[in-house]
Amino acid sequence: MRGTKVILGTVLLLAACGGAKPSTPGPAPSATPSPQAPVVVPIEGETGPDGYSAQVVVVSRQAEVDAGGWLRLDGRLANRGTEGATAVGLRVRFYDSLGLLLDTREAIVTPSDLAPAQEATFALVYPPAQAPSHLVTLQPRWIAATPAPR
Repeated sequence: MRGTKVILGTVLLLAACGGAKPSTPGPAPSATPSPQAPVVVPIEGETGPDGYSAQVVVVSRQAEVDAGGWLRLDGRLANRGTEGATAVGLRVRFYDSLGLLLDTREAIVTPSDLAPAQEATFALVYPPAQAPSHLVTLQPRWIAATPAPR
């Protein structure tokens, strides 16, 4: 059921951003295409099923495409919870204009252990040879240093 919600949410997000309108013609091709950064959207983090007091969120993000077509994603994550988070990572998913998943990558997160209120940076470089992405989602993941009491 969770996968259905993610796909539906992605399709709705694409429609809201104007990327899921197959009947709308795109821009006319040009001799010198200019690279364009995709829409970058943070989504809810992923942790164990028990629920924890750590909560890692994306607090800033920036996407740039250079003249060679390389996509660079940079930003910051923060632990907004009351407990520490270890093995912090960031799953980056690339979607086409129809909402189909093209690729999944892991960003580099430094540091990978966060105390409450601590921030980390993340970075990912994506090669130009890949299919163009119109939507990118950022999903933090972590392991709580201490599980929440039951």
